[in-house]
Amino acid sequence: MSAPDFSEFPHPDYEQWLRNASRELASGTWSDWQWKNENGFEVDPYPPAVQAIPAASVRRATNEPCSLRHVISETEPAEANRHAKALLATGADALTFTAPFTSESAFETAVAGIQLEILDVVFTAGPDAVQNLRWILNWCQSHHVDSKSLRGGLAANPSGDETFAELLRLCATHFSLFRIWDVSSVDVHEAGGNAVQELVSALALGSDFLHRADEAGFGVDAAAAMLQFRFGISSTYFEQMAKLRTFRFLWSQVAAAFIPSHDCSYFTSVHAETSARQQAAEDPHNNLLRATTQAMSAIIGGADSIYIRPFDAATGTPSRNAERLASNMYHLLMTEAQMNAADPAAGAIYIEQLCARLADEAWTAFLAVEADGGYEQAKERLQREIAEAGAKKQQAERSGEKVIIGVNKYRQS
Repeated sequence: MSAPDFSEFPHPDYEQWLRNASRELASGTWSDWQWKNENGFEVDPYPPAVQAIPAASVRRATNEPCSLRHVISETEPAEANRHAKALLATGADALTFTAPFTSESAFETAVAGIQLEILDVVFTAGPDAVQNLRWILNWCQSHHVDSKSLRGGLAANPSGDETFAELLRLCATHFSLFRIWDVSSVDVHEAGGNAVQELVSALALGSDFLHRADEAGFGVDAAAAMLQFRFGISSTYFEQMAKLRTFRFLWSQVAAAFIPSHDCSYFTSVHAETSARQQAAEDPHNNLLRATTQAMSAIIGGADSIYIRPFDAATGTPSRNAERLASNMYHLLMTEAQMNAADPAAGAIYIEQLCARLADEAWTAFLAVEADGGYEQAKERLQREIAEAGAKKQQAERSGEKVIIGVNKYRQS
């Protein structure tokens, strides 16, 4: 028996289908079933097929699964060390120390007994980022660790040209996988900015870095390897997947403009963290559910690492139990749910449609920033637009138009 080819059933094009659907609607028109998302463009409940983002352009820099990251906020080095070891015991394989170290001995105390050579550890630079990087290099030498194999990074943003050039020189000479420039659009997210604004901010800041590095004598192949990007992840499930995929695609276009010699320069490191803005202090256990969907978006969207904010973080310092639950949330998604496939969202019509729209809107806005002379020249305008978007979002939350479970709907009685 031959396999059916269904040739007897005509295949209508989308426009024909749309006419038939509109004719059969009980009331109204097809446009009544469409809606606008917070980026301002219409979402179609039954989207037509679109040109998918090329799979090669959304590849991650490594083939390793998304890492679980935890944040160490203690300022006292010994306490930071104890907390870091406790979090590593929950299965974390990436850490971020948010408090800058005041001395080399403080740095050594904080990392004592922690195998930096097998972990992804990011440190926050203090006023002297070059000195901080030398401490890390000294640690490698004293522990007989090849600095070129060290992962993680130093979240640094020095302003002086001489300091900038020296930081890049040290990194290029002694490190290969270690990233020393942190580009964050998390502040845009937390201010209420939309996905397009987050993408534009990250692209513009990253482009400015590449221009600045080029002026300091470092080509795109060296400079691109020093970059890491951070994004906040909200509860708009599919859009957040699309946001990360779209960023990788657009960043490959930015890198291409600098004519790299190596394919790896098109790819970059993307870190995600679940939203602080959307955490509720009231009835905080809802945050466990909220963070689960956010973490799924980040993992499916292709994040290299994710920080799942403990459910009680909005009420103060997270409890150890909340941190353990955040770790287990990740482990459940990666092991039981097996969310470790490469780009599982590829080809999904709705997500590809979101990617296409985000890419069009963000690229147009990014080119406008470049025409203004870069991020610093466009900064005031961008901040004003982000503030306007944030105010609209806040009003929608207050009115209940934008539902927040446990806060403006289905509150605990």
